Amino acid sequence: MSLNQGSTLLHYRLVEKLGEGGMGVVWAAADTSLERDVAIKVLPEELGSHRDRLARFEREAKLLASLNHPNIAAVYGLHEGPDGEHFIAMELVPGEDLARVLERGPLSVDRALAFATQIAEALEAAHEQGVIHRDLKPANVVVTPDDRVKVLDFGLAKSFDADPGSGSVNPSISPTLTSAGTVAGVILGTAAYMSPEQARGRVVDKRADIWAFGCLLHEMLTGMRAFAGETVSDTLAAVLTAQPDPEALPSGTPAAVRRLIARCTEKDSRRRLRDIGEARIALEDARAGSSESEVGTGEESPKRGFSRSLPWIAAAGAAVVALVMAFLYVLQIGAPNRMVGRFSVEYPYTQGQRYGDGRALAISPDGNVIVTSAAGGSDDLLYYRRIDEYEANQINAARAGRLPFFSPDGEWIGFVTPQGVWKINLAGGPPTKLGSVTAFTVGATWSTNGSIYLTSSQQLWRLPEDGGESERIDVEGFGSPGVGNPWAMPSGKSLLLSVGQRDDANLIALDLETNSIRELGLQGSDPRYLPTGHLVYTHANQVLAVRFDARKLAPIGTPIPVLPRVRIDGNTMQLAFSDSGTAVYLPADEKGWRRLVMVDLKGRADPVFQESTPFSDNNDPRFSPDGSKIALSESAGPIWVIDLESGAPIKFSESGFYPMWSPDGSQIAYGTARSTSFDLMLRPLDMSQPERVLLDRDTNLRTADWAQDGALIVREEIPGKGMDLVRWTEPSDESSIDALLDGADDEVSPAVSPDGRWLAYISGQSGRDEVYVTAYPKPEGVVQISVAGGANPAWSADSRELYYFQGREFIAVTVATDRGLRVVGRRTLFEGDFRQYRWHRQYDVHPDGTHFVMIEDPPGGHLEIILNWFTELEQIPDRAN
Repeated sequence: MSLNQGSTLLHYRLVEKLGEGGMGVVWAAADTSLERDVAIKVLPEELGSHRDRLARFEREAKLLASLNHPNIAAVYGLHEGPDGEHFIAMELVPGEDLARVLERGPLSVDRALAFATQIAEALEAAHEQGVIHRDLKPANVVVTPDDRVKVLDFGLAKSFDADPGSGSVNPSISPTLTSAGTVAGVILGTAAYMSPEQARGRVVDKRADIWAFGCLLHEMLTGMRAFAGETVSDTLAAVLTAQPDPEALPSGTPAAVRRLIARCTEKDSRRRLRDIGEARIALEDARAGSSESEVGTGEESPKRGFSRSLPWIAAAGAAVVALVMAFLYVLQIGAPNRMVGRFSVEYPYTQGQRYGDGRALAISPDGNVIVTSAAGGSDDLLYYRRIDEYEANQINAARAGRLPFFSPDGEWIGFVTPQGVWKINLAGGPPTKLGSVTAFTVGATWSTNGSIYLTSSQQLWRLPEDGGESERIDVEGFGSPGVGNPWAMPSGKSLLLSVGQRDDANLIALDLETNSIRELGLQGSDPRYLPTGHLVYTHANQVLAVRFDARKLAPIGTPIPVLPRVRIDGNTMQLAFSDSGTAVYLPADEKGWRRLVMVDLKGRADPVFQESTPFSDNNDPRFSPDGSKIALSESAGPIWVIDLESGAPIKFSESGFYPMWSPDGSQIAYGTARSTSFDLMLRPLDMSQPERVLLDRDTNLRTADWAQDGALIVREEIPGKGMDLVRWTEPSDESSIDALLDGADDEVSPAVSPDGRWLAYISGQSGRDEVYVTAYPKPEGVVQISVAGGANPAWSADSRELYYFQGREFIAVTVATDRGLRVVGRRTLFEGDFRQYRWHRQYDVHPDGTHFVMIEDPPGGHLEIILNWFTELEQIPDRAN
């Protein structure tokens, strides 16, 4: 129901709307049953759709209701309204929050210590009941007209944690809704009170509250945040690297209080004050005028008190030395005095989703919002996360989206789906379709000149930022197998591009006004220009940086390696950076990834190789027709054939992908990217003859399946349209190529049944990828097989079962074909983290039907975030030519 002033929820009448935020709407209300004023917090509608979160929230609310303390705002009850609304009835606390009070300046020492004592008492009472606040900040403390304080929303943030075992929580979804609303300062304020372990996304306990308490005490005495910065990045960097300024404390601050602040804001949680009760005792002694008390010891003699203060003196001395050395170092290198901080957060995954194809992440120009893509399975998904939040949020309106990129003003997120190129406003609302360039798009950039540039089908395209017809940019002199990963220069007059494949690619600059090319004299891919005046790019699995003259479009000096652990997929660095200097990247997995495994029908997986192999990666595994061998490719290019009996791998081709066995097992067809388009190659298994070009057309071609009737099924990429399937009846006769499926949506990942009657494939015609089956070789009628998304179908040897992935689930569907084709059974064989790829199946069924060859793709992973990375980059000396 729509809630307005005067509406009723059960026996509560809404009087006045007090605030609104991520955790709901707060109303002042009248309890008509008990005749008292209350605050009503109406929780977000989506909470009710998550039963586990709702159950956890109910348990948490019951625990909070048991807290009974004069400095804690009481929780009266958790209710469900007539239309399913979930809301909390709470004590309505008069007054203003501490954030508003501190806007007028610091408090007197006496008043600050009085408030701090009451806050400590509230925390102590909660901690004794096992309740941690997790979001203590001035906005969550109300000062009443009689100068008492009430702490609000104990523990409610925990209830919104997606994984209660993680201890992480989204701190920007503040349980407290104040007049501050949702302005940037609220986000910045939240970051300013996060403990270092919270900032790093680690499990937190009551020591996180003690840290925030120390920050509050410092701010009440100084009127300044203990950890402050102009941006969220600067603030988090301060939390991770800086110390509160003791000189900012007023001269009348007792020595014991100074020591208390230092103990509370100790970055190592193991050395931090262990119990807030000790802080309360220290504050009570300080207010009573006892100069001899020490935190955690009570009354002591002057001699013992001095001896116990020696470690603090030593620590202070060490800090001074460190500060002096740091200052001299900054003077020596002449770098800006901005702190560099590093931390990591989990990469978002949903049901076996993986990194997106092409660039998998983007960051807003101001450095406050990170967008990541997770690809594979039945859908590609986009997530956004503010940099001071732990939990990523799925962009539901961008379902099936990948390849995120930001508009220059940071207000829009661009992305690609099977249906087109889209944009969505960061503030919310439905997505807007801009154009139809979708086929195998790997790079996109939004220029200040009002255009979006994309590399699709190894060609460069221009698309108006407000939508319209896509335009292919034909530039004479490209002279290579195509272009990749465009990057718009700030002027809007030129693009940086890579031309060629992987380590043989070269970097160029394209003048958009004259359509002329300038070669940069550098080998590499994925060039990016930084506001520091550097060019970064990838070459030989390294990220390199070199000074760059943006006016002359020319490098200066010698490139040097930076960020050695960035993951590089093909031609693409999984790295993003903001104009403000925040870098975000996916780290390379030092232990290896994509392990080739044999999986039985119950999901038990055994590695194909027990020891190291010559492979740096695994893709496209296919059993030979007799099941004795496996052909596979590497992302770097070679195709290998593995004899399963001897375990010996043979390099079959120096470069290629998507190997397909001929029905008799005597030949292998595969794709290459050695010319301006993707061509098809063929070679005998015994390698008695060199490889030969099987098919060379202007469009991009990829081997997709080789049917028992001898026909080769080819996936053809139509520029500006997408993926279609063609059937090549006689692979030696190009005139025998006929269209197989050429609908408006992509048709990919085809599999012809061994009995030659049916064709399974993937299409996004319903708005998400599903598995369909049609007749073969002449498509007639369509049966949808999957019911909740599907990917990568494959048939059993007897054509009676069809396998596919639904997220992490591997599904087996039993079909009957006596009256057409229909589904007569469905079961989940097993779940696992196995590689999935929308356009091409990344597993195969052994001919005996007892096991599969799959690629184990480790789940999880994390994002590495470097705050103020530009400061670090600018310290690297140039190497002269």
